[in-house]
Amino acid sequence: MIHLHPMLRFLKVANIAVIENVEVEFEPGLNLLTGETGSGKSLLVDAVTMLLGERAGADVLRSGETRGYIEGIFRLETWPEELVALFQGVGIEVEEEIILRREISASGRSRIFANDRLVTQAFVRALRPHLVDIYSQGEAPMALGGGRPLRLLDSYAQTDELRRRVEELALAYRETERVLEELSRAEAERLRLLDIYQFQIREIERVRPTLGEDEELGRERALLVNAEKLFQLAQEAYAELYEADDSMLRKGARVFRRLEQLRELDERAASALELLERARVLLEEVAYFLRDYREGIRFSPERLAEVEGRLAELERLKRKYGPTLREVLETLAELKAKHEELASADMRRGELEERRKRLGAEYRQLAGELSRKREQAARALERAVTAELRALALERGRFQVALVPVEEFP
Repeated sequence: MIHLHPMLRFLKVANIAVIENVEVEFEPGLNLLTGETGSGKSLLVDAVTMLLGERAGADVLRSGETRGYIEGIFRLETWPEELVALFQGVGIEVEEEIILRREISASGRSRIFANDRLVTQAFVRALRPHLVDIYSQGEAPMALGGGRPLRLLDSYAQTDELRRRVEELALAYRETERVLEELSRAEAERLRLLDIYQFQIREIERVRPTLGEDEELGRERALLVNAEKLFQLAQEAYAELYEADDSMLRKGARVFRRLEQLRELDERAASALELLERARVLLEEVAYFLRDYREGIRFSPERLAEVEGRLAELERLKRKYGPTLREVLETLAELKAKHEELASADMRRGELEERRKRLGAEYRQLAGELSRKREQAARALERAVTAELRALALERGRFQVALVPVEEFP
C-alpha cells in the first residue's frame, strides 16, 4: 500500500461564504463530492486552502456573520523528517493526528492553531506540501513536475531513506571537490607564504633571543662603558675608608682607644664604645665590598663590542617583530604555527583526495542499488496500475514508468 500523503479525516466549516455549518468525515480510499453546480463543492476545497495559509479576509465570511472558522484533522501513519522538523521548530509535539483550526473575524484578522498551539500563516504554508495536493482541471501535468514522479516511485519502492543517503553522499562529494579546487587555486599563495614564514622564522632563530636578554646586556654595557670611572670611584672610596693614613677606619681606631680610656674612668662611656664597635664592623663590610667591587671591574673593549653587536641584533628584531623581546618571541611562535598549518596542507590534500575517493565509491555502490530497486519497483508499479486500468474497463490502457539515467556521477 502506498502512503503518499497523510489523510484528511475530518473537515468542519462554519460561516464561510454560503456555508452556515458543515462537517465532512472522509473514509480511507477514494472520496467523491458530487452535487449540482453552485452547491458549494469548490467551497470545501477553498476552505482547505484557507486552512493551509491562503488569504482569508472578512469578505469570506457568510453574510451577516462576525466570525467563521475552518477545522481539519489529518491522520499520519508516518512522519517525514521535514514535517517533524517543522513541528519541533515551533515546539509542538509530534502526534498521530494534526488538528488545524483557523478562526476568521469580521475585522479581517485571523488566527491559526496547530494542535491547539497558535502558529503563523508561514508555518501552515510550509505544512501544505506534506498534507495535501490540490489540482484544478488541466493541472495534471504540473502535478508530475519538479521531480515528483521520482519521489512517488521512491515512496512506492520504500527507498526514501536510501535516496536521502545517496543525496547526502553526493553533497559531501561535491563539497570535498570544492575544497580541493580551492586548495589548488590557493597553492601559489600558499607557497609564497611558506617562503615568507620560513625566512622570518630563520631570521629570528638565527639570533636566538631569550626573554630579558636585552635588559641584562644593557646593564652590562653600562658597566663596560663606565668601567674606568667606576674603578676610580671605588678606589677613592676604598682609600678614604680603609687604605689612606687618615682613613675613616684608622681615625675610628684612634677614637676607639680614647673611649676605652674614658670607660676605665667612667662606665657611662661603655654604651658609646659599643656603638662605635658596631659602626667599625659595618664600615669594614663596606670596605670589603669596595675592594671586591674594584677588583671585579674589567674594562674589555672586545667584550663591549660583543655586547653592543648583540644588542644591535636584538634591536633589529624588536623593530621588525616587537617592539619588545617578549613580543618577538610570541611572533616567532605564531609564525611557526602558521608555517605548520600551511605545510600540513599537503597532508590535508591527501586526506581530502582519499575522502573523495571513498565517497565516490560509496556513492556509486548505493546509487547502483537505488537504481536497481527503482527499476524493480517501476516494473511492479506498471503491472499494478495497468491491472487497475483494466478493472476500470480500460482494456487497452497502459501505465508506463520510464527511468532515464543521468550523466554518471561522480
